[in-house]
Amino acid sequence: MTTRTLLIAALLTGTLSTGAVAQTSDGDNGSRMYLARLTPRNVARIDKAKLNYLHCLMSPNDGVVESGLANCARIKMSAPWEDLSLLKQAIDALAVSGRTISIRYRAYLVTLVFDSPTLFTQEALQDFQSSEDLFNALSKRLQETLLGYSDRKYVRPE
Repeated sequence: MTTRTLLIAALLTGTLSTGAVAQTSDGDNGSRMYLARLTPRNVARIDKAKLNYLHCLMSPNDGVVESGLANCARIKMSAPWEDLSLLKQAIDALAVSGRTISIRYRAYLVTLVFDSPTLFTQEALQDFQSSEDLFNALSKRLQETLLGYSDRKYVRPE
């Protein structure tokens, strides 16, 4: 158990050092910005991040898995040209057989990002305070795109 805890701590430390988590300060409150956009400097570190996030997706900790999913989506939206096939396989498996319904749903959202990254171009330009904010934005985009806007009235021309 101690080895597993140390491994998870090492993975999280490596993940945080990849640059996918940015820290910004907005003056007085010093809040932290998670899931910030990738910069050209951080894109060079994607190879290291891919391995770290692959390990996160296989973690026994549900929170680590969900955070890894959010960061995988962020990488795909920021660098759609990158070959993320190993991550895609792990995410596809989580969408079908994740431990919780939350993991399965979030993995499904991330598979949509991987399948159609151009659908989420507006979300790629935003910074998010948390993974919850990212998943809410992805879900909203999916609803607007696939179901349309429910507040609009459709009038049939005569």
